[in-house]
Amino acid sequence: MDNRRQYYRLDLAHAATLQVTLHLAKDGPGVHVAIVNLSIGGMCVRLEGQPPNASRLYATLDFGRDEVLTVAVERVYSREDEPHCYGFRFLQPVLRHQQERQEHLIWKYLLEQQRQQRGSLRGGTPPVLSDSGG
Repeated sequence: MDNRRQYYRLDLAHAATLQVTLHLAKDGPGVHVAIVNLSIGGMCVRLEGQPPNASRLYATLDFGRDEVLTVAVERVYSREDEPHCYGFRFLQPVLRHQQERQEHLIWKYLLEQQRQQRGSLRGGTPPVLSDSGG
């Protein structure tokens, strides 16, 4: 069996800290979805019914602490074993600084979640990462 995954993917089915909304237009109204997993290249979400039928959607990821990212996405798969799960690939922003910010926020969140998961397995709470320069 081939592993088609290009990026490390973290299971977030039990993480309530990341809020995700799908939109037809970048600043338009959206529908809240439950995140299943996240990688630097995309995400899987669970939503009731079908996602909007459009070649391009926008996803707003609210990481908390005033860190919000809106990124263009395209649907790449739906799970037959779970009819309400859909996979979306993040489309690369045109401007390099936007791409760097997108990657930074996602990697930061993934590392924080991974540390928290490992800490809870060990019975402790790991320190939270901070961007402060001190």
